[in-house]
Amino acid sequence: MDYGNHKKFTEKARRGIKGEAFFESLIVDHAIPHHIARQNDLGIDFICEWTSGDRPSGILFVAQVKSTTSDIIKPE
Repeated sequence: MDYGNHKKFTEKARRGIKGEAFFESLIVDHAIPHHIARQNDLGIDFICEWTSGDRPSGILFVAQVKSTTSDIIKPE
């Protein structure tokens, strides 16, 4: 099969997808996450709405997810 015209699916892309999935799995118990498609990404990965019990609150927030595979993380 000729892969010449296809973009590479890099380890960095895989890490980003895993990080976004992990964030979504954590936040879903507290908010409704709306994922921003990668081609429309302007630095915001999710627009989320807090929930109160089983009802949306109307309070929105945005999230940008950063991913790493390193065991040591140094905040900057």
